[in-house]
Amino acid sequence: VHRAGCRNLASFPSERLIAAQWADRAVNRRFETDVEIVGDAQGVSIRDVLDVFAGEKMRVVGTSTHSGGRRLRIIVTVETTSIEHLQRPIASLCALDGVMAAHRC
Repeated sequence: VHRAGCRNLASFPSERLIAAQWADRAVNRRFETDVEIVGDAQGVSIRDVLDVFAGEKMRVVGTSTHSGGRRLRIIVTVETTSIEHLQRPIASLCALDGVMAAHRC
């Protein structure tokens, strides 16, 4: 797919060109994505992590935890409407006691 103004289009034979457009985003379309939280195994509360998503009215569809020594890794699968919708909860997760990092996987 090329933009209409792409200079590479001039090199394509016209019989190979077809019109295309991006679909409009559905108003309530949701996507599943994973958020990874890494922190101190003694300081991070899974309940606090889940409360962040509940406070943002985000549906949690799965979780997994991995502990090794003093480090805890939590993967939370949530439904979201966009990547931008994750910015505030990720910032809130980073502010939790014991959390070293939080990001979308």
